[in-house]
Amino acid sequence: MPRNKNKKKKNSLVYSPESVAEVRKKLKSLNKRRLLTILLSTIAVFAVYEALLSLEAAKGMSFSIATAVMFSAVTALTMAVIFLNHGFSKKDFTPDMLREDVPADEAQKICDKLNSHRAIAKKLMLVLTPLMLALLLDIIGLFYGDTLSNIFRFLVPAS
Repeated sequence: MPRNKNKKKKNSLVYSPESVAEVRKKLKSLNKRRLLTILLSTIAVFAVYEALLSLEAAKGMSFSIATAVMFSAVTALTMAVIFLNHGFSKKDFTPDMLREDVPADEAQKICDKLNSHRAIAKKLMLVLTPLMLALLLDIIGLFYGDTLSNIFRFLVPAS
């Protein structure tokens, strides 16, 4: 007897009501203010970056200083975030994570310092994310600019 291919799996995570409810819960808890801040700062960084690239092109420079500075800034900030966050850990540090020979008061000071580093890394991400997105948009424009201009040709009136 042939299998019915049109049947949906009822035990799949995609179609389960629990997973849909979990996704809706996460969307409700989304920090809209942070998202708007990142979006607006990405637009600002991209505009400044493209203006600097246009100035360099107008002067006929063969080497883009703006691109080198942007890549250096993204690299330095990425390394800083990784080191301050101690990798990609999401757990808060507690004194029981340290060696047993560390005194309790010193262990608490160490954990507070490590957790404050994580707070600094979180703030650095607000600077790093727009820089990375601006570079991503520039690279997409560099490699796929002609294709995108052909696709969205109807948006620009013919001269």
